[in-house]
Amino acid sequence: MKALLLISGLGILGIVSEILNFKKYIYKLTIVGLILTLGITFLEWDNPTPLQFSNMVNFDNLSISFIAVLVLTAILWFLSSAPIFDDSEHIADKTTLILFALVGAVCMVSYNNVTMLFIGIEILSICMYVMAGSKKGDLASNESSMKYFLMGAFATGFLLMGIAFIYGATATFDIAEIKMYMENSPEHLELVYTGITLLVIGLSFKISAVPFHFWAPDVYDGAPIQVTSLMSTIVKTAAIAAFYKLFTVSFASQSIAWECTLSYIAGITIILGNLIAVFQSSAKRMLAYSGISHAGYLLLAILANNASGGNALVYYTLAYSVATIAAFAIITLVLNAKGDTNFSSFEGLGKKNPLLALATIISMLSLAGIPPFAGFFGKYYLFTSYLENHGIGLVVVALIGSAISIYYYFRLIVTMFKGESEEVIPMNGTVKLVLILCILFTVALGIFPDLMSGGW
Repeated sequence: MKALLLISGLGILGIVSEILNFKKYIYKLTIVGLILTLGITFLEWDNPTPLQFSNMVNFDNLSISFIAVLVLTAILWFLSSAPIFDDSEHIADKTTLILFALVGAVCMVSYNNVTMLFIGIEILSICMYVMAGSKKGDLASNESSMKYFLMGAFATGFLLMGIAFIYGATATFDIAEIKMYMENSPEHLELVYTGITLLVIGLSFKISAVPFHFWAPDVYDGAPIQVTSLMSTIVKTAAIAAFYKLFTVSFASQSIAWECTLSYIAGITIILGNLIAVFQSSAKRMLAYSGISHAGYLLLAILANNASGGNALVYYTLAYSVATIAAFAIITLVLNAKGDTNFSSFEGLGKKNPLLALATIISMLSLAGIPPFAGFFGKYYLFTSYLENHGIGLVVVALIGSAISIYYYFRLIVTMFKGESEEVIPMNGTVKLVLILCILFTVALGIFPDLMSGGW
């Protein structure tokens, strides 16, 4: 609860910084405020009576874990995106939008009522629509913003209709009361199943799962690269956490209505995302399709439909977010130095940029799921939680997808050590700090996975 209030306060501070003429300090204040928020979030751990607000939100250990992942990711994102906040004209606007997007994300991981879920999604989405088009002079950025807005509004329609059908059957928006209804010989099953189907469609769009992924590559590619990084991490983490909570709490007893469909979506998402990523010539677009494939892996936690699935999901989203922040920070440096994000722009960079090369190697290996890095244990925990209640079929599909992903992740690593480029990529201090922190997090989570693999 305190995290939600603190981040909201920072957002309001960003607004008034324009009026009171201290916007040049808002970036540093935001970093300090988020670090303070992260510390206070940990102090709420293991609260015997989880904080609630009129039963609309519930800050239990699982919610606190996801909030910690979101806030830590936001800190790393702000540090890695420091150059875009050098523009003093729009620093307060950008900071405020990101902070309120984070407020929406916190609502999405802590809701206890589906109306709060909807409010969280809309707060997050509206901020991201604006940020996707924040590069006003760039036609691709404008196009990505419009596509994101139109497709997002379309998906929201499915989400609202799904909520309406569930309310029509249960006469409540409270997820615990919906759970009780589902467990006690529910009537109006046609309304329930229709609502669940519509919710699957709406939430699958938010995590860019196939076949509701078609917006993601173009939006990710056209949006400013720092915004793409935000979409790939904070937005995806919040959406999958919301998806997990709704389906494993409210609809766990009615898994017959959604398990088969979600299994096909997960399998197709993993294979298609990885296969298309193989043929990309742009590192930025490759990561967009890679992000789609990771949505398929994340769905395994929902299909597991057990407590260990939630633990695995927290670990995986943290490992994935840290590696992705590092990857986009690297691509941003190359874009600024070379003018594009094609694989050819990375040729020879590893020979004169040791930190860049090391961060690329570790982030790509982690995303590929290679031991001993965090991504390997993230997939391991997801697979084992799924196997507790299911057969091996979908895990085999996931392993095949992981094998395919090795090709395009290694392709970027190999490209960095190919060619004769002697260029040294300039990095400011905050970006160097982010790369070092991401390396340390990824290695530490891989060597000591028990630090983050249980207790929720």
